[in-house]
Amino acid sequence: IRGAPDRPFAAQVRDAGYAAWLALPKETSVRWEISLRPQDRLLSVRAVGYPMLDTDEDYELWWVGEGDGEMVSIGLLPRDGSWQRSLPRHLALGTGSRLVITREPAYGSPTDGPTGPVLIRTALPLRG
Repeated sequence: IRGAPDRPFAAQVRDAGYAAWLALPKETSVRWEISLRPQDRLLSVRAVGYPMLDTDEDYELWWVGEGDGEMVSIGLLPRDGSWQRSLPRHLALGTGSRLVITREPAYGSPTDGPTGPVLIRTALPLRG
């Protein structure tokens, strides 16, 4: 990902086992608790607060696999509430895997990859 820092840019990430709290730079009204249960590949996202977004924008969560760095959309981050999704089997759950948050047009990227700016790029703290 060109121009994206290796560490979260002005973001707060707190290791809580298989979880992280992510907060966007300059966005103090919301943060997300993101957790993964590797045994069943269940990714959970919970919004705390409400993002200050225009109605024509959304935040999108991406999985970046280790090695090839392929970015796969996991879905839109909730504006409130939570969701759970099973990660596709083809996504490797390794220590080099990363999560990326981008700002996209409403309903997400219209392409197979991100079109908006990378706001956070961070490893989900997976332990072997």
